[in-house]
Amino acid sequence: MKKIGFIGYGLRSETMMKAFTGAGLPLAPAAVADPRLETLQPQLARDGRFADTRYYADAEEMLDREALDAVFIGTRCGLHARYAALVMEHGLPLFLEKPVCIDEAQYARLLAAPPA
Repeated sequence: MKKIGFIGYGLRSETMMKAFTGAGLPLAPAAVADPRLETLQPQLARDGRFADTRYYADAEEMLDREALDAVFIGTRCGLHARYAALVMEHGLPLFLEKPVCIDEAQYARLLAAPPA
């Protein structure tokens, strides 16, 4: 079973988790980093797939503390590049919804990140 972390768990992340499950992929949501933890954690607690999931308000803390196999980024578009670079710096594969970046500064940051 591969342990996946989510940075941002909104509609896109929920949709992708359903797709992963529907495809029979051996993935477990090991950790979720989202600033809306107070409302999100009780909702996810009702879903058995999240029984062993750990929650973080900060993505950097999650990446530093968890032994993940991959990360799904489902944040607002303006945050995609920042978190993608962070995940790549940790040497992890990532799933990233589009757009990958929204300006040249974000593009430059991604180019400077080590490949995961």
